[in-house]
Amino acid sequence: MRRYLLEHVDDVAVVQIYADGFPLLSLREKQLVWHLYLAALAGRDIYYDQRYAHNLELRTVLEGILTHARTLEPAVEREIVGIPVVVEPPTGVDPASLVVDPPTIQVRLLGVETLVSQVHAAALAAVVVPSELNGLAPGQQRTVPIRLRGVPHLVRAFSAVDSVRVTRNAPAGVPR
Repeated sequence: MRRYLLEHVDDVAVVQIYADGFPLLSLREKQLVWHLYLAALAGRDIYYDQRYAHNLELRTVLEGILTHARTLEPAVEREIVGIPVVVEPPTGVDPASLVVDPPTIQVRLLGVETLVSQVHAAALAAVVVPSELNGLAPGQQRTVPIRLRGVPHLVRAFSAVDSVRVTRNAPAGVPR
């Protein structure tokens, strides 16, 4: 007895279709079957695309994982200490007047071994963007968020802190 229903989950089923008479078809009929098969593949892409904007990309990734699962690298973690905090001062502010606490941070990288091991600590920086320091007067301090720069695609980075304190010192020779 032939088995038609191979598997099902909820309302989705995987079925086996038998084409016993295929060898008996004429060349023209076999070509028609081929074109119908191609149309079904195109319809599958349309269906996936209409369900969610990123479904085609997700399907490609999942198919790649299934196809190459044995060759995928394991995920690794790597801690890097001493990543400098870089302040990009707003226009008109002397960079030497800004003091950051802490001046360096610790970053944890997560990703495949090949990518994570190729990250050079010197290429990483925690950045304070100028807009966060607008209106900071001499003698004032502010806690501001940082953004990590230099992290390659497909590598996730987590900093030990999400903000730093920036103090703007008064210019030399000016009383506080």
